[in-house]
Amino acid sequence: MSMHERDPVYVYVCASPLQLNLERNQLGSEGAAMLVSAIAATASMTTCNLRKNRLGVEGWTIIFNTLRDSPTSKIATWNLYGEKLGPEIAKPLAEYISVTTWCVTKISVNYNLLGDAGATILCDALRESKVTKVQELDLSKNNINLDGVKAVVAMAAVVASLTLVR
Repeated sequence: MSMHERDPVYVYVCASPLQLNLERNQLGSEGAAMLVSAIAATASMTTCNLRKNRLGVEGWTIIFNTLRDSPTSKIATWNLYGEKLGPEIAKPLAEYISVTTWCVTKISVNYNLLGDAGATILCDALRESKVTKVQELDLSKNNINLDGVKAVVAMAAVVASLTLVR
């Protein structure tokens, strides 16, 4: 049995990583709490892929609230694919986006359960931001209906940096 098969989380540690890719582990909210201080302190990290880790609303809220207040966070790409997140995650994510949009360029929240309420909260935060640099927003497979689509269209009409919406 290899080390990767025995250990639920295997992390390569380097002095200043540009990317964190721990997708498809079972970190949960406890793992999020353990990782967040390292993520916040790593000024060179630009990509954070924690998809399919069952972080839940609690884990993602810990991450977004901590990084929202971090002067060193420069993460440009977020991947929350398949976390089974509902509209309640939209508020901490929107609060994070509203103060860090100078660096966030790609947000993938596809294959979740945001619905119209979550899509509206996220899109309103991007639309109201004066400094957003988001280029890609993936909301696909989130049970979004007409009200959510209206929010997406309103956001897309004013966010000049946006090049792709799914």
